Amino acid sequence: MSKQKKKSDKPAADDVQVSGWSDDVGKIHRRPFPGPATANQWLRISFDSQAYADILAHARESLEAEICGVMVGDLCEDDRGLYVDVKGAIRGSTSRSGGTHVTYTQETWDEIHKVRESQYPKLSIVGWYHSHPGFGVNFSDMDKFIQQNFFSGPAQFALVTDPLSGDEAICANHEGQIKPVDCFWVNGRQRRCRNDSPDSQDHVQDGSSSANQSQVATAIGQLDQRVSQLMQYIEETQTSNHRANTFLMMFVAVCIIGWLGYKVMDNIFNAYMPPEEIGTVAPMPLADSEGNNLGYVGIKAYWHSIPPERTMIAMQNMLLEQIKDPTFRSLIVEQIKAIEAEEKAKAEKEKQAAETSAKQQDAATSPYLEQETKP
Repeated sequence: MSKQKKKSDKPAADDVQVSGWSDDVGKIHRRPFPGPATANQWLRISFDSQAYADILAHARESLEAEICGVMVGDLCEDDRGLYVDVKGAIRGSTSRSGGTHVTYTQETWDEIHKVRESQYPKLSIVGWYHSHPGFGVNFSDMDKFIQQNFFSGPAQFALVTDPLSGDEAICANHEGQIKPVDCFWVNGRQRRCRNDSPDSQDHVQDGSSSANQSQVATAIGQLDQRVSQLMQYIEETQTSNHRANTFLMMFVAVCIIGWLGYKVMDNIFNAYMPPEEIGTVAPMPLADSEGNNLGYVGIKAYWHSIPPERTMIAMQNMLLEQIKDPTFRSLIVEQIKAIEAEEKAKAEKEKQAAETSAKQQDAATSPYLEQETKP
């Protein structure tokens, strides 16, 4: 539609060309929701970060005219119900667009299906997106017409983004009506949608009270988003700590089991076996020199299993290997030198003691010798 027409005008017959479209979204996959377990929304939508970034980048490329494309992913289910998992985005590069309208042509759908079959063969089209550069994120009657008639599959949704303000809005089919979605998740992080009233683009409300109410509503929405992000961060931290504790406990348990297994195997293969008796020599009587019987003495032979590493040959080989080691040889030489020095010092000390003792004896006996030699 042209710029002069309001967004609430009825769609013309040639404004939308979407032949060849099918609303089959494939089978429902059973897997847990990638966002927080406490996510509470009538339709939960999770975006892969790359798919979400591709949509925003596409919208920022055109700040004068609208752009469009489709989103591919899986329709999934968990214990809380259905949700949409968006894995990729396909641009409607051949669509016709103007300042306030965009048209899906037959060429657009041919290109979209070609890209989907080549790049996303296992994914289904789960919704569509377009931009409103500079005029808000309210869904026009044309947008609702496209959503109701050409994206009417279960859980298929529409996303509109304003690349100038950064606002986003999502709506989906619910019980025959178009219902807004308040929030969605990107890699588990919650983002709030801006769902203004349809008349906000056609009427400007005067007065400070309306402005204040809008500011308060915006502040509350931002606060709600921050609280949701904080709760998500706390939940992720708890999950991470739980995984770390579980891994640590499993590691300790594996270590204990391994140690116990080693001890059991060691006891099995290296258990102490008592010597086995293999023979007995007949006892022989013992008597003293006077012929008194002192008893009997006998000999018993036992077979004792000696570990291979404790045999004489093994110990001899081990000693030879040590002797070949230069460090071991130098250590032995030093010990021998120390012993020789100690023995030499001891001998020297004994020699000095003997000489001292001899001198003392000579000094003690010399007076007597002198007296005996006098006439």
